[in-house]
Formats: sequence, C-alpha cells, structure tokens
Amino acid sequence: MKLSTNQRNLAKVAGVLGLLQGLAWAAMSLAAIILHNWSPALTADSDVAYTRLLELLIYYRFIYDQTTSSGFVVRPFDFTIFMWVYFIASIGWIALSIDQLTAIHHGKTRQKLMIYVWGVVTLITSLIDLVFACLLARDYANCTEESSESIHQCYLTTGIVMTVAARGFTLWLVNIILSFTMLYIASHIEEADKLEKWLTKHKLPRVTVPKPTNPTTRNGKESPYFLDSDSPFSFSNQDYNMFDNKGDTVSSSQGRDGRSPSGGNAPSFLSRGDRFSY
Repeated sequence: MKLSTNQRNLAKVAGVLGLLQGLAWAAMSLAAIILHNWSPALTADSDVAYTRLLELLIYYRFIYDQTTSSGFVVRPFDFTIFMWVYFIASIGWIALSIDQLTAIHHGKTRQKLMIYVWGVVTLITSLIDLVFACLLARDYANCTEESSESIHQCYLTTGIVMTVAARGFTLWLVNIILSFTMLYIASHIEEADKLEKWLTKHKLPRVTVPKPTNPTTRNGKESPYFLDSDSPFSFSNQDYNMFDNKGDTVSSSQGRDGRSPSGGNAPSFLSRGDRFSY
C-alpha cells in the first residue's frame, strides 16, 4: 500500500524534526562528555558576565566531578551516563530520520519499515526524556539551604537543565504525538497489505465457456455451437420448416394441399392450423 499525500507530508515533517533534534542533542551531549573528561581552567571573577557565570554554575553542578553535591539524585557521574545514552540515541535518530526522508522522497518499498522504526525510537527517546526530567525535578525540589550551593543557584541551574531535558515540554509532547501517529500509520499499512495479499490468494474462479471441438463454418465464419451438425442440440433445415413464423402452429413439411412431400397424408394432429397441446 502506498502512502497518501497527507501521510507522506506528515512523515517528512517528523523526519525533519527528528533530524534537527538529533543534531542538537548529539552536539550538547558530546560537549558534556568532553568537558567531563577534560577539565578546562575556569575562573569565576566578580566581573564575569551573567551568561558566563551561568555556564560556570551548570558546569560545576552537573559536569565537574570533584564537587560534593550530597542530597542530589543526578550527580556529575550520573549526568555523564545520561549524556552517553543521549549521544547514542541521537546518532541513531539522525540516521533513521535521513533514511526515512530518503525513502519517502524516492518512494522506496521500505517506507513502512522506516516509519515504524522511527516511531519506536522516538517513543523510547521520549521515555528517556521523561525519566531524566523526573529525576531532575526531584533534585529541583531538594534545593534547600543545606545544599552545597545557594538556593537561588540550585533552582536556576537545575531548572534550566530540567527544561532542556524535557525539550521545553512542548516539543516533548510533539514527539509523543508524532511517535504514536507514525506507529498508527505503519500498522494501518501493514493491515492493508495483509488484506491485499489475502484477496490475491482467494480470488473467485471465473467461468470459462469452452470452444466447440468441431465448429462448422458458414461463409468462412464459424457458426455457433448449437448450429454444429455434430452437436446433440443441432437443428436441420427441415426442423426449422416445421415451425410456422406466426404463433405456435405447426406446418410440418406438408404442402398447400395438406399432403406431405412424400405423398402420404400427415397425421391429423399435425394438420395446418392445429396448435400444439403441451
């Protein structure tokens, strides 16, 4: 079964969104992994810009492994594990999105498979986002005065990372809707293909009329089967003359005088003008 125009457009939109998100999250996760294994020389001066200060706070809270952050669920080591998971999932998401766009654009036969796999990968990624955001939400609720950071810095850094992990919440909902839509389209195509195969295997037989074995020719043309002399249902010219064209009267083969051509008298029940009694 081929995709409709609306299904093709929706699959293309899903592929573009998956490609863009995969590139963005792969870059962010790779940067976090590199910064975790390579600690740059950072200095927090009093005259530093706000954006620079924000970067330092996020770095020391989630990436720098030597800070003591007791009371938090997501620590720098745990954060790095999530970054590896995101990096691998994002690379797969990028490859699937590119393949899906290529298959739909060129009308490949693997469209159904790519749509199904894209929906599964997107759904799994959304579940990872949900788990990661829930853990960060728990840390956000634990931002107290006893934490190693000030409460304002804790709320700020944890809230930013939680929002990014949830993809702004709106984009996360869009991914969920698109994943279920792609799975529905793939299942609908699968059911249509199964029905088409079943109908192909269970076609009703057609009645074929066999040709006559010895067709007679008349004026160079084949006569119908019932005109065949060899047919048990064939009629001769004499049989045709027995029936009058007007009504159901019988004229048989007798002449005007009521006698048969052979000279004998025809039976009374075959006299001209008498009707058959069936």
